[in-house]
Amino acid sequence: QNPRQYKIPDWFLNRQKDVKDGKYSQVLANGLDNKLREDLERLK
Repeated sequence: QNPRQYKIPDWFLNRQKDVKDGKYSQVLANGLDNKLREDLERLK
C-alpha cells in the first residue's frame, strides 16, 4: 500500500502532490472513488 517504501519514484505514483496535504501517494481502488469525489467537489 505504500510504494514509496520500495523506492518507487514520485513521478510514478497516481496521486502526485495532493491538494489537501501536499503528499505523494498511490490511491487504490477502494479510495479512488472517494478521492475523485473530493476533487470534483473542490472544482465546483
